Amino acid sequence: MKEKADGIAWGLIAKHLSNELNDKEKVDFNGWKKQSGLNNIEIEKAEKIWDLSKNENTDIFSIDNGWNKLHNRIHKKSNFTIGNKNSAFKLNPLLQIAAAILIVLSIGLVIKYFVRPEKYITITADNQSLQRPVILSDGTKVYLNMGSTIVFPKEFGSIRNITLSGEAFFNVTPNKHSPFVIKTTHAQIKVLGTSFNVIANKESDSIQVVVETGRVELTPNNDLRNILLTKGNSGVYYAHSNKLIKSENSDINAFSWKTRSLTFKNASLSYVIRILQKQFAKTIHFENDKLKDYHLTAEYIDLDIDSIFKALNTSHCLKIKKINNEYIISGPGC
Repeated sequence: MKEKADGIAWGLIAKHLSNELNDKEKVDFNGWKKQSGLNNIEIEKAEKIWDLSKNENTDIFSIDNGWNKLHNRIHKKSNFTIGNKNSAFKLNPLLQIAAAILIVLSIGLVIKYFVRPEKYITITADNQSLQRPVILSDGTKVYLNMGSTIVFPKEFGSIRNITLSGEAFFNVTPNKHSPFVIKTTHAQIKVLGTSFNVIANKESDSIQVVVETGRVELTPNNDLRNILLTKGNSGVYYAHSNKLIKSENSDINAFSWKTRSLTFKNASLSYVIRILQKQFAKTIHFENDKLKDYHLTAEYIDLDIDSIFKALNTSHCLKIKKINNEYIISGPGC
């Protein structure tokens, strides 16, 4: 049997879109969303139409004026009818509001697609991380790790929304009147002005944020919970287990892909290899698992992976073989 949406809650959707839900309504809204998978689909459709129908800095069409006209028309006629006089049926006030919203948003959607399409920019760091930042219209700087993608508008509106897939470091220009929101697959990050690192890989069920300066709010999608992160904090949301965890960041190499500076202080070789694999997107194996517990202290600044392995061979008596673009580590260590 085909699943049906459990009664579209237009009143709550309208308040959700305009950020006017009170605490009780938020609970009701989230409860309704969880009743059916199709309820979430209806919300996503409404959100996409709402986002696309926002029309700033143009006289072609005014959402507010359109809404006001429809609103006045609804209240002038107590009953909204469809069909001829003999076959017409009346819509209740809730459906009148829903109809008005759909008419306004649909007109806005047509305007956006066919008259004045929105300008969005997509940037992907393919084979290596971007050492030069992507500079957004507000001056915010975004550094992308390899394989990562951001999508952002050419010009921001009242809320600075962008979408991220992968890993990026943000240095956000402060603006208390315009929140900066990063949307990912499982959660969103909201800031006013700060610098931080985000890991939001599509193949992972987790979102990780590490804050360098300022304050960041991490909120799972479709959830009322959030955690506030400040300098030195790390926050992780695990979608599969629905866990939201805040901790102190203890990884001194959290920003190494951006700074190109690697520091190891009595670190296990297994940790060193994990960081190198992430930094350079290479496959590295141990010939002998006992080597994983070997510890070393070293610092590498702006070196490629072959130079680092050469240094490990010289200073720590480790042998590294390269076979078909994969590295195999052996040797007793010094």
